[in-house]
Amino acid sequence: MGTSRETKKRIQYKDDNKKKKGKTALIVIGSLVLLGGIACAIALPLTYCCNCTSYTIKTNGDEKYFNIDDKKTLTGWKDGVQMGERDLAFFSHHYKELIIPSRIYSIGDRAFFGSASFRDTTKPIQITFNLSEKFTTIGQQAFSGCAGITSLDFSKSDDLAINFIGSYAFNGCTLSTIKSGGNIQPLNTTGWGNVHVYGLANIYSTPDYTSRCLYADGCGCLAYGTFAPTESKTSIFSGAFYGCGGITNVDFSQNKAAITTIGQYAFWDCALKNIKEGNGIEKCELPSWGDMHVFAVKDSYTPNYTTNALVNENCGCLAYGSFTPTNPSTTTIGSQAFYGCAGITAIDLTQMPLLNDQSINAIGAGAFQNCAGIQSYKFADNQVINSNFTIGDFAFYGCNTSGKVIINNDISKANNLLENKMVPASGSPTWMKSSQDFWEAKN
Repeated sequence: MGTSRETKKRIQYKDDNKKKKGKTALIVIGSLVLLGGIACAIALPLTYCCNCTSYTIKTNGDEKYFNIDDKKTLTGWKDGVQMGERDLAFFSHHYKELIIPSRIYSIGDRAFFGSASFRDTTKPIQITFNLSEKFTTIGQQAFSGCAGITSLDFSKSDDLAINFIGSYAFNGCTLSTIKSGGNIQPLNTTGWGNVHVYGLANIYSTPDYTSRCLYADGCGCLAYGTFAPTESKTSIFSGAFYGCGGITNVDFSQNKAAITTIGQYAFWDCALKNIKEGNGIEKCELPSWGDMHVFAVKDSYTPNYTTNALVNENCGCLAYGSFTPTNPSTTTIGSQAFYGCAGITAIDLTQMPLLNDQSINAIGAGAFQNCAGIQSYKFADNQVINSNFTIGDFAFYGCNTSGKVIINNDISKANNLLENKMVPASGSPTWMKSSQDFWEAKN
């Protein structure tokens, strides 16, 4: 495949590993860089060295460049330069810790949005903020979709650092630890159980799960722990805990009044591991769903994965477990059926007629979108993939890219299914982020 002169100009290679002997082959194929046999997907004009000790990404803007050195510190930035929108989004090397240095004065909207480095929930990452008093802003959705981020440490920042946190800034991060620092401090959540919420008190003063959302400006989903209300409140606001991946447990047994309303999206993207019913909330009996646990307001919601999304009112994504449907009369998983249910840990569709008869069947648009907790996907165990089988737009968008995909007990057949069953005739597939994000990363 030929490469244009313009493309060659835009792709640069920098070997920062001075100690390494010998040469590393660089092959440029469109927007894919192959280094020493390692494939590194990038979006032009971003470039970086996959085999180097110090990783470099550089945009054509000349000044927006940096290295990530052995100490996991972003370096190479000029004072006052902002991390711009999506500057880091395509960086795909994994670190256990990333340090934001004092030379950074702000982090732009969507700077780390959906970064391949930070999506894998099996590889936890800590972000340490060493910010100066000149640091002002963490932008909207700055770390959104980074489910692998489990720990944030602001304690090494100057007391005057951070004047603004944009909405959804840490949406989907599965946080288990937050250390306050700068202007980010713990907020009052008396009556919430063991929930820890952080933010900017001058912007987001008093959290209230009956009337506002934690994703809003000033908080940006900075929360983790067990939500166990002990008050006399009867409702949970629509989107109250939306995007708070650190909320892992919910317990309604101690609430002083019966919950009568749960707004839609209330627990969207919460990585739930356990739910305890009580006082208005009941567990739904779903024998044909496998080891799947769904909870809802009593007598107000009927789960049905063909027609009724769990994100809807009076359920609000209160679900966790392994989805293994066994209903012989069901051939379709409806649009947005499990949208935002980050507590789902596995999918096994081998018992469904979905994949082994000739009826019209499908996995609907957005069916498993943002189910970041899924660790394995199993399709068609020793069965023939139905020629009518379709997958809708964004069906697996935002899912865990490290989970194993097994088709006919053979992981290698995932690529064949990708090419022949699920990709549109032209253009990029819209049911996932890219043609490689979901399937080819499993080998």
